[in-house]
Amino acid sequence: MRIDFTWPDHLIPMVAAVGDGQHIVDLFINSILLENDEDTSRRLTRVILDLMDSDNPLWRMEIPLPALISHLAVDSKIHTLPEDVRTSMVGDYLTSRIMRVQSDATFAPGSQGLLRRFPIRFIASTVPNTLIARAFSGPHLIGRSEVALVPFKNRFLFHFPVSGIWQVIRNFDYTLGHRGYAGQEFAVDLVQLGTDGMIRKQRTDTAEDYFCFGAAVEAIADGEVIRCESRLTDNPVHCESDPSQMAERIKTYGYLSAHSGNFVIIKHTEDRFSFYAHLKHESVTVTPGSPVEKGQVIGTVGNSGQCSIAHLHLQLNEGPNPLGSRGLPMTFDDLRDLTGNPLPLITNNNVVVHRKI
Repeated sequence: MRIDFTWPDHLIPMVAAVGDGQHIVDLFINSILLENDEDTSRRLTRVILDLMDSDNPLWRMEIPLPALISHLAVDSKIHTLPEDVRTSMVGDYLTSRIMRVQSDATFAPGSQGLLRRFPIRFIASTVPNTLIARAFSGPHLIGRSEVALVPFKNRFLFHFPVSGIWQVIRNFDYTLGHRGYAGQEFAVDLVQLGTDGMIRKQRTDTAEDYFCFGAAVEAIADGEVIRCESRLTDNPVHCESDPSQMAERIKTYGYLSAHSGNFVIIKHTEDRFSFYAHLKHESVTVTPGSPVEKGQVIGTVGNSGQCSIAHLHLQLNEGPNPLGSRGLPMTFDDLRDLTGNPLPLITNNNVVVHRKI
């Protein structure tokens, strides 16, 4: 039984020291693809996941047969979905491998099963460096794979893209949000606060009522624009509940724009690409191929695409595809918390932040 992970080279655990030699380890396993690479059928009855510090076991999850069947059933039709949808769910690497995903725990030769979305958070005295996955048929080990765990250390400090007081409404520690999609694991959503601490002026359900609507969005670093979109109109609030609007947007603008609305993608280095989404209709001020400087205005905050309220969606990726390239955490050189202390890395959902003046 072959076992593949969303990212075959390494996964990124977020590790925070909590004193007394203890660490909080936060890891999200996006997808595990199982494939019977033998000439005979195999009945999968159990999968065990172990987090290790070298030979020292730190954490274990055992997935028994009933849970496996439930997991296999959820995404058994993924191979029938359009490629960009699959890529958004499992990333570029696994998308290219998916062919015959099934819901049955009995794997014929060449058949596949998909296990998705495993959030892991625990306290340990040491930091794990390896994830080991093992597949069993009864007592028999039929597959084993391991992948390195590399805690994040950013080589870059970025410029925070908006000014004023902002609240983080989705971050990597909010498990039910971005992390279920391959490229968005470390994306953040931001809304601006008014002087009264509210996000709306009159509490009406219009995009214009939100303080952040129309706020300038700036490039987080020097780079070159590789792709952008500015044609989508801004939506009424809570528009994501209407599937017919989404289908029409996909037909007209494509999958990425239908979900992300107006956007800008900037290449900073060969393995760092920033993505700014849900921008205001016709507010994008740059074009593909144009150079941009750190702090340059590239558009304004809007309510386009699949979003419930006006906000800025920001993410950093290893590659140019925001759907399927690995998402990366972002560290900033000018970000402050509510009390004015430096906050290089946003680690908590709902935190209030502002840019150093």
